[in-house]
Parts: sequence; C-alpha cells; structure tokens
Amino acid sequence: MNFPKWRTLVIEDVEDSRNILIEALNESQEFIVVGYAESMPEGVELVQNTPAEVLFLDIKLRGGNAFELLNHLKYSNTPIPAVVITTGLEGDDYAQKVINEYNGLIIGYLKKPFWKDWEKNQERIIQAIYQKTKSERITKNNYSHEEMLNIPSRYSNYLVKLNDIVMVTTGKKGAGTSNVVLDKEVIICNLGLTKLIKEKLPLGFIQVSRYAAVNKMWISFVNATEKKVLLRNGLHCDISNDYYKSFIDALE
Repeated sequence: MNFPKWRTLVIEDVEDSRNILIEALNESQEFIVVGYAESMPEGVELVQNTPAEVLFLDIKLRGGNAFELLNHLKYSNTPIPAVVITTGLEGDDYAQKVINEYNGLIIGYLKKPFWKDWEKNQERIIQAIYQKTKSERITKNNYSHEEMLNIPSRYSNYLVKLNDIVMVTTGKKGAGTSNVVLDKEVIICNLGLTKLIKEKLPLGFIQVSRYAAVNKMWISFVNATEKKVLLRNGLHCDISNDYYKSFIDALE
C-alpha cells in the first residue's frame, strides 16, 4: 500500500548539492520533489505557484538569501510550507539562532554535505514535520479532548482527532507497532493493531483484514466484485474473505 508523500520544494543554487538532495528525497518514503529553483526570485515564484508541504531552502541564494525570500512570502500573504534550512556553515549555533528567530516557520536545518548522516537527519526532519502538522491541526480546530485520540509513539504522544484518521494498519513485522494513517502523514503507534483497535478506537473503525481497519467516515466506494474498499483520499485496500461479511454488516 502506498501512502501519500509530502510534496516538497528545493531551493538551492549549487547544482551538485541540489541534485544530491533531490535524489535523496525522491528515494525516501516520505517526500516527492515537485519543483526546484536556483535563485531568490525563482524561489519566490516557485513557492507562490506550486502547492507543497515542505520546503528545503538554502541560506545563500543568487539574488538574495533565505530570509529575504521568507520575508517576501510572508508580507505577500503567501502560504509557506514547513521550512528546512540547508547550510554549509560550520557550527550549530548560527542555524539554531535562525530557527529561534523564525520560530514556527523554520522547523529544522540540514548541513552540507547532505549525504553525511542522511538517515539520522531525515528522521529528525520527519518528526519535526509531524510535530508542526499536529500543532497546526490542534490550533486550527480547537478540539475538545473527548474528540481527540491520544496515540503513544516512540517519539512522543500525538493528539489526533478521530475523524482525521483514515485507517490503521499493522506496523513493521515483529516490532509490535501499528500505523495510524492520516490524510497526509503516518504516525507509528507503540501499540499493536489488535490492541489499538480494542483499547483506543471506537466502533466506527471497521476491520477489513488481519492487517488493517478503516474509518467508516473515509469510505468512498466498496467494490464487491474485487472485494476492495476505496477511501476518500485515494487509498484503497483489500477486504479479506474472513472479514468481508462483518465488514458489510458494519456498513448497514
């Protein structure tokens, strides 16, 4: 099953660095690069015209720098994706100062060369994006705790509105975890699928196999011939023979 990837922009004026970063992002399970730019003017136009969730932004650019670009976008009321600053500058103090100054906009930084400790840095950036998404969702919707599900994760506890959960699936084999699938992100839960369904999820979640349960509110279409369920965000999954009758009964 393929989960939606984060639409990602890259603004980097050094061609070799840009190509290495784009290749690494496209090879990951979380990102898909949908556009890139080499200069500040091109970067402004790119962000204004290309919807995206994540922006990897070099500090030094042709025709300006990252902060001039961000200020231009901000003052023109352009929606700004979660920003990851990229830099070849030595030391962490400067990068941290930048993050503090642009608190809430810049979620982290990535030092060049990009390939050094890539897996560790990628993991850190992914979790920062999750945290930003979670904070924005809670702030925007002002949900009560009764409407929220507390998901225990390896990194922290996530508060998620039940209606935002598309489906839940089994996690990595042997890890005793499950995947809580939202529209644009996946949260790894410390509970196995069976325990998550029994202890956390209401009756509106219908199990379609040993490996997955779907949120009834997200169901768009059921293909009875192929025994597949199509969800509103484009995902689909098979309904196993053992669960088909109980699945249909739960829909009625």
